[in-house]
Amino acid sequence: MRKMRLSAVALFFAFVGPAAAADLMEPPAAPIPVQAADWSGFYAGVHGGYAWANRTGCFAFFGPPLSSCPPAPSSNDFNYNQSGGLIGAQAGYNWQPAQHFVLGLQADGSLADIAGTLTGTAAGVGTWTSMGTATAKAGIAGNRWMAYVEGGYAIANMNFVGNTGCNFNMTHTGPVAGVGIGMKLSQKVSLDLKYDHAWLGTQDIGCTTLGFAPTQVRTTANMDIVKLGLNYNFGN
Repeated sequence: MRKMRLSAVALFFAFVGPAAAADLMEPPAAPIPVQAADWSGFYAGVHGGYAWANRTGCFAFFGPPLSSCPPAPSSNDFNYNQSGGLIGAQAGYNWQPAQHFVLGLQADGSLADIAGTLTGTAAGVGTWTSMGTATAKAGIAGNRWMAYVEGGYAIANMNFVGNTGCNFNMTHTGPVAGVGIGMKLSQKVSLDLKYDHAWLGTQDIGCTTLGFAPTQVRTTANMDIVKLGLNYNFGN
């Protein structure tokens, strides 16, 4: 009986041993590469967000348009902050020339209520009422996400209501740049969270103070914007 057991064990290793040795000699399987999500095609959606703005400048009574502001501090200079929400829509197109690389163009428009109170001689309330951007982006795509940088052009409208009657509407334009990340909720639907900074440049405008004093205003603005968007992709 003992001889039969030894023979069975020997027979088992005779068959199994070479196979086990072959398995040990084989190199480990290569890892399966991560497949990037498909971001290509036309998309459109809606967004909401929040912005922080700063306006600096100066004003002068009974004078020609200002070519520059006097050095601060001056009784006729100003510097104040604004903040508030925005809501709007966007549309764009993405190309994916390589699996993990995305290029895109996007345009968006927002209605806004980004307000701040200016105190002092030129007291009043300044409110950004609308804005839009047109940007190009370049991104890296992963399994369900895309991280990107973008840059382009921004336009924003501001309304000022002065306590002394100096009321005006002003349009600022300038470059915009930022970073963002997209996340696929499904093949067609995605979220987009991004931060942009807009350099809204220097503008000049005139108004009338106390109903009789012509006033020249020169102002520069900057804005930081955070947006959360929901997009539907029509192309994939």
